[in-house]
Amino acid sequence: GETSPLVPPSAPHLHAPPSGAADATNAPSHPGTSSVLGAAANVAKVCIGTGVLALPYGFRAGGYLFSPLAMCGIGLWNAYGVDRLVRCLGLLHGSTHGFAPSGCSTF
Repeated sequence: GETSPLVPPSAPHLHAPPSGAADATNAPSHPGTSSVLGAAANVAKVCIGTGVLALPYGFRAGGYLFSPLAMCGIGLWNAYGVDRLVRCLGLLHGSTHGFAPSGCSTF
């Protein structure tokens, strides 16, 4: 079998950052301009985009009979999970004000 490393430990570019690169001691001096909503939107776009790109291959690999059935099953499973979460939230607070207060009261 193969015993040599993929990248030799003596590679100089792995040990020293390139000139002018920021490191832990040279952090940017200006604060970020993103908001929680902006970060959540970026995460949602990444997840949705990845799913949209992978879905055609998944349908092709799964076949025309199994793929739609699996998609419906996963959708029902997700709806059931959200329903359970909302019911638990209602039991914790008596109403549905959000998941942050329920997390604080739970932990």
